Amino acid sequence: MEDRATLQNYDVGALERRYTEEEIKIIGSIRSSSAEDHLTARRVADDVGCYVQKVAKFGEKLEREKIIGREKMERLNKNIYYRPDADEE
Repeated sequence: MEDRATLQNYDVGALERRYTEEEIKIIGSIRSSSAEDHLTARRVADDVGCYVQKVAKFGEKLEREKIIGREKMERLNKNIYYRPDADEE
């Protein structure tokens, strides 16, 4: 298993006007992962350098806006985060 995922480039023109730099990093981290990566808020927070609560709360908002996918993984008893089209691959 690879420890790092390759970050994907996204046009952030519209994102820059709506989100802070930290929030854009959170979006980028999540959208670079698939559901199989089991990306948790703790891992995103560690990668970005912010609080877990920030990722969890912002993740709720992003899921409502259909920017990311989020689901409860019972085995981990935590939410996992991924790009929305990743579960269709």
